[in-house]
Amino acid sequence: MHIHSLKHAALVACAVAVLAAPQAVAATVPAELRVEATGGQDLTHGWTYFSDSATVLTDTSEACGGKGQNVTLEGANALSILDHARRHNDKLDPLRVSDKFDFGLLVCGIGAFNASDSRFWTYKVNHVAPEVGAEQYPLKPGDDVLWSLQDIGTGENTGNELELVAPRTVEAGEPFEVTVNQYDFSGQKSPAAGANVGGKLTDAQGRATVTFDDDQPSQILRAVRGMDIPSAPVRVCVGRCERIAQKRIFGTGAADVIVAKEAIAERVNAAGGNDRIDVRGDSYSDRVFCGSGRDRVFADDGDRVARDCERVTRS
Repeated sequence: MHIHSLKHAALVACAVAVLAAPQAVAATVPAELRVEATGGQDLTHGWTYFSDSATVLTDTSEACGGKGQNVTLEGANALSILDHARRHNDKLDPLRVSDKFDFGLLVCGIGAFNASDSRFWTYKVNHVAPEVGAEQYPLKPGDDVLWSLQDIGTGENTGNELELVAPRTVEAGEPFEVTVNQYDFSGQKSPAAGANVGGKLTDAQGRATVTFDDDQPSQILRAVRGMDIPSAPVRVCVGRCERIAQKRIFGTGAADVIVAKEAIAERVNAAGGNDRIDVRGDSYSDRVFCGSGRDRVFADDGDRVARDCERVTRS
């Protein structure tokens, strides 16, 4: 078990260091969230979730030892994003939080995966492991949040965090290059040699050459290596797959301002609130679902907008 990993797990549980108290914000905050459980199970695929303040009921089970009280999470932070995400993603529900420590909250379970004496839910933001409790870490738009279940008994998810960089579109039968990076707990980046991507191992520069022999519309690649945290899944289009969503974005029940303009097909589920959604500017077929509230959508002619979107402007 990595010495820093144990130290970080304890600090997350105890939250001994304290940031300045975050101010409640009116605007919801978009951030990418990935939850890596044991057994190589990625629960969120690095999708984007908007979040703001949330209220959680602490878990009184023996495993968590909480007091059964409602706790308010002020503003968008590394813990409140989990509460918002579970409302869209059944794999994250229930979210179990304990307040048995007077100095901070502890995540003791996400979905079917519970912490124990030898397993700890820990988090990183932008590849760095903060030494504060997640409810004390305010998020900024575009932050990258990773929760992982570290098992000190087996060593799973106790190593470095892997990152896979691959092209979004390739041709069947033509080799293409991928790159795998690794980040330690301080966020230091370096090439990841010996990582497995699609059956190929990376070299000393973290590079490997992969070929898709069939013409399925898309393929999923991940980088894995020993006890390291696997990379987020990367969807690679084979040929043309403009209508297959490569990214998903989930709103809140408040008024979200959602801008989805990457050069990929995106799927937006805005949820409730009077939302403003902009998916213009690419040749891919984006899909928009607005939910309740009175919403305004700006879309290209090829985008598909649900009927629950009240006002739609086409470019």
